Amino acid sequence: MFVISMKNILKKACSALSVLITLTISLAVFSADNYQVTDLGKFDGNNAESFAINEQGVIVGLSNVVRSSNVILLPNGDLNINHAFVYQNDLLIDLGFLTIEGIPEGNSAAYGINNNNIAVGFSTQTLENGEVDDDGDPILIDVNVGTYYDIANLTVNPLPQVDPGSPREARAISINDNNIIVGFANLDPPDDADANGDPLSTLFDRGFFYDIASDQMTIIGTLDNDDTATVVLRAINNDGFAVGVSSQVVDGRDTRQVFTVDLSDPSNLTLVQIFGGLVQLAWDVNSSQKIVGSAITETSGDLEAFVHDVQTGTTTSLGSLNDNLPFSEAFGINDSDQIVGTSQVQSSPRTTHAFIFENGTMKDLSKLIGCDTGWIIQEARAINNSGVITGNGIFQGERRAFALTPLAGTAPDCDDSGSGGGGSIPLGGLYSLLLLSFFGKRNKH
Repeated sequence: MFVISMKNILKKACSALSVLITLTISLAVFSADNYQVTDLGKFDGNNAESFAINEQGVIVGLSNVVRSSNVILLPNGDLNINHAFVYQNDLLIDLGFLTIEGIPEGNSAAYGINNNNIAVGFSTQTLENGEVDDDGDPILIDVNVGTYYDIANLTVNPLPQVDPGSPREARAISINDNNIIVGFANLDPPDDADANGDPLSTLFDRGFFYDIASDQMTIIGTLDNDDTATVVLRAINNDGFAVGVSSQVVDGRDTRQVFTVDLSDPSNLTLVQIFGGLVQLAWDVNSSQKIVGSAITETSGDLEAFVHDVQTGTTTSLGSLNDNLPFSEAFGINDSDQIVGTSQVQSSPRTTHAFIFENGTMKDLSKLIGCDTGWIIQEARAINNSGVITGNGIFQGERRAFALTPLAGTAPDCDDSGSGGGGSIPLGGLYSLLLLSFFGKRNKH
């Protein structure tokens, strides 16, 4: 007599369901050799750049706008500025900006987005600087302040000033699904002094955690309690584990060092040693605490993309697309450990291509799209858990943002002569310039 108990039936059913779920997940993110490229569009300026994508495929970045104004910033009398954008449902939407006294509009940018459709970045805002003029009126200054954007309601919200009496520059860089934001702001350390013991009015970047729900801003410390160090936070995962970069003088040499810090203990910064060189940059971290970035190797002096596993303490070089030009940077990683970035492929003219690194192999994304797209795919900034990539390149002669959607099959084999060039945009793009321009000490004015 053959009898199957209900317990065994349920056990087999659960086992089959587990296999089905595992198969579904494995199919959701696959190693693609073919992508559809989508132009995200632009505003009425001449460029657009994207920086982040969430699990719904919503992308954020910035784009030029040109507006007629009585404030002349361009030779032709136009006002040329950037506005933060969100790209969703095939539409590029202006996220707006904060109010600026006497100016019709100002700069803004969006660098990160979570799955609650809240984006983060910065916007210019007019604030009182704590001083008054000869008539006793408050003196107003324009400051780039950390900002979060509620995409559903298209609202722009400034983060609180770390020193309300003296407004400081700040930027919000990343946000997790618990609505915890990380970034950096200018601070004037209270106890710093010159050789004569006189107080110094020097501003240094300091990383922060900001909780939208509680409106709580937490400033993190520095490595070795060095007040002269500059510290930024660049990414945070959903467990509150963040990664950043500290710039300081070590043994008389300027260094940039990767560190980690947890929201549960924001005073405890842990140094992560990458390749042993003086320059180490971290850009992203995933749910399993794998960090990606780039670092100069102590032996070769080349800037190489890396992935560092915090759990095991191991660092892996990702290599480069051209072995004769070992130059690469990793900007994004998803929870399947797919990594995206950029790598130099040609020296004259200097040319970079976006890459995806998966299953131990770096692949040139410019070779995984159609032959007649008109695109030069220069850098990949972020990848979501469905394998959709966003980044920047050249399209119709302009700096433009794209989305790459993985497709079944293999991309057509194109003539390499049509995929080169376009190396005039500096490696790292505007995002790197925005961060690095803030990454140092500044004198107050």
